Amino acid sequence: MTLPFKRQTFFLPDPPKKTSVSVSPSGSVLEGSSVTLTCSSKASPPVQNYTWYRVNGTEMNTVGTGQNLTFNVTESSGSEQYYCEAQNEHGKENSTTVQLNVIYLPQISGSGSCSRTAAEISCSCESRGNPSPSMEWRVSELRVTNSTDRVIREEQLGNTGLRSSLTMRHSQGDTATLLCLSTNALGTSSLQLHAPSPQQHSDFSIPSLLIGAAAGAGAMMCIFLIMQLVLKKKRHSHGSQMKDTEGLILMAGPRDPSRPT
Repeated sequence: MTLPFKRQTFFLPDPPKKTSVSVSPSGSVLEGSSVTLTCSSKASPPVQNYTWYRVNGTEMNTVGTGQNLTFNVTESSGSEQYYCEAQNEHGKENSTTVQLNVIYLPQISGSGSCSRTAAEISCSCESRGNPSPSMEWRVSELRVTNSTDRVIREEQLGNTGLRSSLTMRHSQGDTATLLCLSTNALGTSSLQLHAPSPQQHSDFSIPSLLIGAAAGAGAMMCIFLIMQLVLKKKRHSHGSQMKDTEGLILMAGPRDPSRPT
């Protein structure tokens, strides 16, 4: 007689393993759109707690709990990393970090700047965007290219930034209006710049120096005349005192030794 066999399944306690993070939608994420991070892990019994962390440089913050984390991305989200922690009664495990690729339109920083000398106009413009932007200059709505009289220089600023500078020779009378344009696959941003007028290009222009010299000479002359008048008055006053003293001595006359005091 064969006894019936009853199969039993035993589950060994197991802390979380193979913990990972998936991103939806996958690939690049447009600035301002929503993204969902999902934490997955194998554990016995199943994972009881999920905790989400955000890392920015040396700073780490808890940003949520639960298996899913949903938020709207910003430009700064592209420089941050995320990971999850899975935990059950037998232990816990962290996933590796994930970093989002946030794409955004070029953004021209600040107001740009222009300076002027007697011979040149120099302007600079900075922009950031992802994908990294390209830049161009326009003067009187015409695109500027490198030439003897117009020189463009560019400097890469990290993975997403670019600085462009334009130096132009000019005649003394022109006052150029320039346009800085920054473009990537998502669109274009622009900024209008105004070069200083010829009268403003230097605080040490020849007319200013002549006026300053004349004013300085006039002030020195006034000081000299005042000093002369003061000295003359002092000499006159001193002479009058001497004469008064001499008069008193003469009036007193010589002293008679026999006269009683």
